[in-house]
Amino acid sequence: MSSHLGGNQTGSRSFYNGLWGNPGHLGYHYHHSFSWYGMLFDLFRTTKKHTGIKVKAHISEILTEEVKTLLQDTAPIKEIAQILGFKTLYGFSKFFKRNASLPPQILSH
Repeated sequence: MSSHLGGNQTGSRSFYNGLWGNPGHLGYHYHHSFSWYGMLFDLFRTTKKHTGIKVKAHISEILTEEVKTLLQDTAPIKEIAQILGFKTLYGFSKFFKRNASLPPQILSH
């Protein structure tokens, strides 16, 4: 099964945990410097300026296209959800339906 995520199949939840730190860890906000937050803000602003959409929407769009590709490769829906880091099949289906305007079952073979 091919992936368009550059070989890193940790999914969006792991991406956000890596970006923001472990929310379960007390004081997780304090390990980033002000310059790190400034660079992050610049990334968000630049992405919005060049794509016309916010970073979260851009990431959701990329993940949705990846799901469509994986569904066409006949990967089982449950396996796709696990590869992309969704904790439940329900959460994955809800994400896909919200972003693609149809349930993943329609595209699966």
